[in-house]
Amino acid sequence: MRLVVQSPTRPERIISALEDMIEEDISAIRLAVAYVTLSGTDLLIERLVQKLGEKKWSKVNKQIITCFDFGFTEPEALTRWMSLPLSSVRAQNSDLIIGGNLSSKTAFHVKMYDFRTDAHANLMVGSANLSERALVVNSEAATVHTGISKLKSLNANWKRLRVGSVAVDADLIAAYDALRAKSPPSPSPPITSPAGMPAQSLREAIETGSCDPSNFEYFWVKAGFLSGEAESQLELPRGANRFFGFNFNDYHLAQVQIGNVGLAVRAAFYANRPVSWHGKNRMERINLVTGEVYSGNTMLFRRRDGYFDLTWAKDDSQRAFAWASASAAAGHRYRVGQKSDRICGLF
Repeated sequence: MRLVVQSPTRPERIISALEDMIEEDISAIRLAVAYVTLSGTDLLIERLVQKLGEKKWSKVNKQIITCFDFGFTEPEALTRWMSLPLSSVRAQNSDLIIGGNLSSKTAFHVKMYDFRTDAHANLMVGSANLSERALVVNSEAATVHTGISKLKSLNANWKRLRVGSVAVDADLIAAYDALRAKSPPSPSPPITSPAGMPAQSLREAIETGSCDPSNFEYFWVKAGFLSGEAESQLELPRGANRFFGFNFNDYHLAQVQIGNVGLAVRAAFYANRPVSWHGKNRMERINLVTGEVYSGNTMLFRRRDGYFDLTWAKDDSQRAFAWASASAAAGHRYRVGQKSDRICGLF
């Protein structure tokens, strides 16, 4: 059992823990979650597809139980789950729609994520709903249990969670949407990006001893416009190599390859991606995988055992703002260079 704690200063912990539960031979997922949003659904599916690939994901049996309580679940999220192959969507408290009032006296408040192989289950139980905020930035806590081989008890409890639920179809979603529109739930306040440019560059923070990138699990950087014909060469601040496990400081050289790192991107692993120093533009650089569009995104590297996960989000997205806010709160949000308008950070 592992306890996962997420907070505004420690974002991404819930979605990262769920990603860690995904195994290549996963055959089924069972989600019993009180509230489901489209952004949370898309984020979880994105990570599943990245880990499994589209072909494997299409063959995974998908079951979800949610509810109509208080109108928090988004109709678009229900439609999204229903559109997936091998997907079953059920909801508790459908009587609220018949009664014309979404305020429930006995709320369905479960948050359980069950990822199955044919032999065992990986389970998360905690406070996190299937929303982007819960998966990324809200203060949440959950326990993760992996390799559960005694499935009989899990199956019995899943049947208990299904009792009283109904199958969701297009007509039920339409009725729910109409009732929800009469008294929509209050939207969550948006996450905002920290204002202003940081005073220090990453290199200055390293030189003053206030930052050691090797101590952090996550490193993010605004991509800006990437160099190279394939626009896949990401310019990094001086000192970024230390996050990737190097200790390069020979910035008087014209150009040199610092080393190679392994990157996991979507459902594939790429070994020996070069990290180098380019004296002409006074920047470090990592060669990313070609065939992707990186410009206009904030790139997030996550340290793993011997390699790094790479994902990204639009510069103006709630996820990118959450990363920047976490770094700012911890005092580790930096300029890429003193003359650059790009920003990076660690958390």
